[in-house]
Amino acid sequence: MNLFDLLKPRWRRSDPEQRVAAVREMGARDQARLATIAANDPEPRVRRSAIKKLDDAAALDQVAERDPDAALRAA
Repeated sequence: MNLFDLLKPRWRRSDPEQRVAAVREMGARDQARLATIAANDPEPRVRRSAIKKLDDAAALDQVAERDPDAALRAA
């Protein structure tokens, strides 16, 4: 991890483990951020963690339609 990574919020760092940990700490008030992560994170396991916590049906529909990983689309 470089210095610039330390200045970013954990959910935006380069290390996928850090991003997964950040998603696990998010709560109900973080639905917009979870939707962004579920739709845009490059790592499937980070997106999966976000999907599990996401309550927004519209955001889940978008993931189901557009995610490149078939297993995540099915989830």
